Amino acid sequence: ATAKEQRIVSIEDVDSHNVPYFSLIVVPSKTQL
Repeated sequence: ATAKEQRIVSIEDVDSHNVPYFSLIVVPSKTQL
């Protein structure tokens, strides 16, 4: 798989199975922006 495909799969996997961990990444990123 390409880097883009791996990124999409990993995001879907994290969003589906590890929502708290996913939010730990997304929330601070949006806060910095």
